[in-house]
Amino acid sequence: MKSTTAAPSLRAVAIEDFEGIIDTSNDILNRAADLFLCPISGQPLTVREDEIICASSHWSAVPVNGVLDMIVPAQNTPSAPRAEPLREAAVRAVAEKLSVDGDSSAQALIERVLAPVKSVGNSFFDAEEELFLERFAITNFEPLVQVEQLYPPASARRGTVFHVAVRIKNLSEFPIESAGEFPLLLSYHWLRRDEMVVFEGQRTALPRPVPPGREITVPITVKAPDDLGQHELKVLAVQEGVAWQEDTGMTRDIEISRSEPPSLPDLSNGREFSEVLDDKIAAEFSDGNLQLPEKGVVIEIGGGIRTSFRRSRIGANWTGTFVNCDVSIRLLQIASLLAREEPHPTLQVRLDANAMPIRDGFVDAVFISRAIHHFVDLNQITREIFRVLKPGGQLFLLCEPVGAMYDDFTLDLIERGVNEQVFPKGVYERILSGIGFELDAAQCDWGFSFKGAFRKPL
Repeated sequence: MKSTTAAPSLRAVAIEDFEGIIDTSNDILNRAADLFLCPISGQPLTVREDEIICASSHWSAVPVNGVLDMIVPAQNTPSAPRAEPLREAAVRAVAEKLSVDGDSSAQALIERVLAPVKSVGNSFFDAEEELFLERFAITNFEPLVQVEQLYPPASARRGTVFHVAVRIKNLSEFPIESAGEFPLLLSYHWLRRDEMVVFEGQRTALPRPVPPGREITVPITVKAPDDLGQHELKVLAVQEGVAWQEDTGMTRDIEISRSEPPSLPDLSNGREFSEVLDDKIAAEFSDGNLQLPEKGVVIEIGGGIRTSFRRSRIGANWTGTFVNCDVSIRLLQIASLLAREEPHPTLQVRLDANAMPIRDGFVDAVFISRAIHHFVDLNQITREIFRVLKPGGQLFLLCEPVGAMYDDFTLDLIERGVNEQVFPKGVYERILSGIGFELDAAQCDWGFSFKGAFRKPL
């Protein structure tokens, strides 16, 4: 997660300076037009005065406060319908709580009680009505959990315990949790050549209750089988004492070997962790592994207000086209102010990194620092990065979290809907290798801050 505890200071800036911060002498706009395509049609872009326009007139944009916005707002997006509490599942759940399940007359009465209540325009009264069902503390009622993503390492030593990241979605009507009489847990089977090797895998509890429709990534504990060779790990949910949810699981291959996967070097050297020191180590890692032409294109995804690329010695002095991409206009506007102190221009752009309006094979290097773990699908974002990189182009993952648990602060963020995730050792390497990247160098400082340099083959 990006730090908000050490915001850099800003010198006094006049409003007219802020409004004119973008270089409209066409140098930086021409760089943008050379790099990007129209986010609507995919057609080339051109510069007209202080405006970037699509060659086919589908789209145009004027940089505002130093930021080029390439997000196209959705048109006519329907508003989400108000959730109605009158559902068959709700009626049966309340009937079960009131011990009248099976009594048709009682259930008919409950249906009338649960009929929607018209809003009275008082936010307090209306909120109380919306919370009505929560007063029954209905959880784990006919739960249905879908495994959306499975992130295991490529290999594990036989008989040892390791961790796998599992992204799940609650498809049921009510919250799910790993508590109560029939808790909802995550577990696994081991298979080999479609034959069951281990059926009763170890259980892992959900770190927090998961509301209906919400997704969460959970690091689960797995014990490797004793047999060597290729195995299939199937991860799925089980409601203890009720049933396994076989149809909603996901399977991945893992090689079971005699030896542990090699450990990554730790260059923290016993020093106390701080983000400042971690950033310094990341800059040293970049300078030791980055290979750039004199001119070209570098993109940082999720760069925020201070990019990792410009912190490195090579990045600070590089004169090619550098683009800082983020999802927040306000962060990018602050970045524009701070970038005035840098000797070379940075183009601040808001875009969707999962679908970048950039030609195939056009970028020399991509940087991501403390950001890739926020993406819902690591396979999708890394495939997109592979697409835009030139053959021989590099990807730098810096200061990305590695681990098997969440602290209380992170759990609170997850409960509020923030997509915080942590991935066990070996996951980043396996994902990128599967897409086609080659690993140039990697280290894991303090045992939880991963740094890797990957390359797209020539």
